[in-house]
Amino acid sequence: MLGGVPGVASDDTGTQTVLAWAEGPGRDLASPHSFAAIGPLKVEKVQLVVARSKSPSKVDLQAVLRFVEARNWVESAEFIAWIVETFGCRTRAAKDNVSVLVQGGWLARERDERDRRRLRYAITEKGREDMFGSFGRAALDRGRRCYSTCLSGASRRRQAARRARAENPLAQALELEARRLFAGIDTARLTRQFIAGGGFGTLRRRHKGSPFRARLRDELLGQGRSS
Repeated sequence: MLGGVPGVASDDTGTQTVLAWAEGPGRDLASPHSFAAIGPLKVEKVQLVVARSKSPSKVDLQAVLRFVEARNWVESAEFIAWIVETFGCRTRAAKDNVSVLVQGGWLARERDERDRRRLRYAITEKGREDMFGSFGRAALDRGRRCYSTCLSGASRRRQAARRARAENPLAQALELEARRLFAGIDTARLTRQFIAGGGFGTLRRRHKGSPFRARLRDELLGQGRSS
């Protein structure tokens, strides 16, 4: 018994040694005593990997776009302070989300006309189209996965391939067409309206009958009457 667990030994690096019994006659597998008294062992090294939990970002990017659109433009320091206060996130997370919006084309970064040392942000036409609706929410989520630097190791490894797919001309053309068709549409609201209206229960089902059904019925009824 090693470390209080039969067949398992741990070290400081987090590596556990799993001890498996070797096959052979005379092995008392129920004995909790010394392994050496039992016989040779097959030893395998297993490296324990702790998966990083995936937690959604606190920042609502659609709300951020609506804030900028209401102000026409917003100065950088004020913008970051508003995100931190509104969503309770850290300054690094706020800057990361702003960077996502800029790289994705939802916000434009420009120099302040009164002070060229300061930056300010203004909303773009793409940002106005994605401020509302399910399509805009999904597009912003895709943008966060493509451009965010606050991702886990596995997500970062997939990020380059995901960004290449998003920047493909065909994918961009399809997204533009989908945005033209579905911008501002909230699928959850439409679903609630559909259910409130009776859903599929309001539609009459059309049963396509067999063309021979009437003739067979007449023949069977006729035979019944004749008998």
